[in-house]
Amino acid sequence: MKTERKAFLHKNRWRILFSLSGFVLFVYMLTNVLNNGPILKADKWVSLHMSELQTPAWTKLIIFVTDLNGLFASTIVFAAVSTFLWYRKWYSELRFFLYSFAGAVLLFNVFKFSVQRARPDTRLLDLMTYSFPSGHATMATVLAFSLYVVFVNRVDTGLPRIFLLFACILWPVTIAFTRIYLNIHWLSDVLGGAGLGIFWTTLVWILCSRGQQKQHNKNKLYQ
Repeated sequence: MKTERKAFLHKNRWRILFSLSGFVLFVYMLTNVLNNGPILKADKWVSLHMSELQTPAWTKLIIFVTDLNGLFASTIVFAAVSTFLWYRKWYSELRFFLYSFAGAVLLFNVFKFSVQRARPDTRLLDLMTYSFPSGHATMATVLAFSLYVVFVNRVDTGLPRIFLLFACILWPVTIAFTRIYLNIHWLSDVLGGAGLGIFWTTLVWILCSRGQQKQHNKNKLYQ
């Protein structure tokens, strides 16, 4: 049993490191927000100077892009991906996707209502919900990362995998920028959201892999 556990930990060492990195990033942002840490100076500086980039044309485009990761759009993507995975009978991937998405929604809402951080006063959209962590940044990270995990081994190596990786990095970065551009989130909000998304999705990935390994070993015993 110990040998089996060591082998699993060794095989998943990079996933564990990645998950811990996301956890550290989230906790660092959370600690700064709760204790008026140094990151808040960067928050104010970014918020102040973001107005220099804002134009009516850019703002319309940014609102359109950020809405692509809103509640309605995310629900459609969630339903579409879940249906596709169920139809293809990729049940282990479906479990991973469901746990990643549902758990992330629960987590970021728990922290939002616990921290109750106010949004920037200079926001371009009037939102009544709390600011930390950014739900958009969290869910963009979770959706992109979980889709990468689901499809990376099912696409050809080379350019298709590179494109998949690029798209799954670009999407959460783009959504995070839109939230800062519109001044509806502080910089630390989107960094905290990204950290939370990375931590949770990777943790679910590790736990699902562990469950699959146990089931595989169990099946071998009865063969």
